[in-house]
Amino acid sequence: MPIAQNVLLSLDELRSLIEPIIREGFAGFGVRNLVLEEDEDFEGDPFVWATVNVDERTDTRTQIEVNDDVQQAVWKTGDRRYVFLTALPPPDADEAEEDGEEP
Repeated sequence: MPIAQNVLLSLDELRSLIEPIIREGFAGFGVRNLVLEEDEDFEGDPFVWATVNVDERTDTRTQIEVNDDVQQAVWKTGDRRYVFLTALPPPDADEAEEDGEEP
């Protein structure tokens, strides 16, 4: 089956597609919510910021794997935008780590 070209999913469609992937991939980190924002790069090409708020700091390997899974799912729809995925722990997680405490 050929892939559709030049598709731009709405943010609701994008959320429906990638939120299950994100929740599964970050399951051990306590996903709170997902915020999606459309933007353009310096050449005017569209992309999407995907910010995931989590309860615990994620590790780099998990972040890369989830980002790859999300990107592959988006591209399979024919939407060629890049999704910049960021997982943000609560603000107090950084302070607790500096103090040697559990967040």
